[in-house]
Amino acid sequence: MSSDRRIPVALLLLRLSVFLVMLMWTLDKFVNPNHAAAVYQNFYLISGLSNQMFYIIGAIQLIIILGFVAGFQKRWTYWLDRHWIDWGWESRESHESQNQLT
Repeated sequence: MSSDRRIPVALLLLRLSVFLVMLMWTLDKFVNPNHAAAVYQNFYLISGLSNQMFYIIGAIQLIIILGFVAGFQKRWTYWLDRHWIDWGWESRESHESQNQLT
């Protein structure tokens, strides 16, 4: 394989692998919304969301990741996909640092 073909193939594989990870998180909101509620409560410190709210969040997330994997509006879908991931990790890290201080 020529070096001109390697980069597009690598980027496609990267996009597919990120999509698969995000798809599992999205499907969890539909299949087991109680688990999603526990994740939001423990990692994001958000509680009291109904199952219907997780269906809405899951639907929005599904639209975003389908756009991401299809390469649709890359500027926006990449930003939204990255923002969704960062929001979760930042919330968890701030929660852990607060627990270490107390």
